Amino acid sequence: MLGSAQAPLSFLPVGVSDQELGVAVLTALSRSRREVPHPAPQAAARLFDPVLRLVGVTSHRAFERGSKLVSVAQTERGIVVSPSHTLAPKRHGYEILEDRSISVVVADADAVGKAVREAMVDSTAP
Repeated sequence: MLGSAQAPLSFLPVGVSDQELGVAVLTALSRSRREVPHPAPQAAARLFDPVLRLVGVTSHRAFERGSKLVSVAQTERGIVVSPSHTLAPKRHGYEILEDRSISVVVADADAVGKAVREAMVDSTAP
């Protein structure tokens, strides 16, 4: 699942190729902005609701129970893809595993897709 201001959510089927996954990630990165105003508290509380509806759960806690998080960041040196550890069920959220980050120097869709897939394998879920 990917998102940006222009296309808030994009759902990819499980069997997409590394190339398709990489294109989706690179597209989301190209549409992202560095400085995004923080929404009002009431709006912020509802930001994740479309994701919950998309995956068929009613709470963030339920979402975390069966999910993994991969962080993707574009830097001056390329793209950094990082796996994470899910803190559920004892705590809320994810811990980024920076020591297992994968750097992709060239923004090649196939290489980015492969890095995301590898980070997903390295990520943990309860």
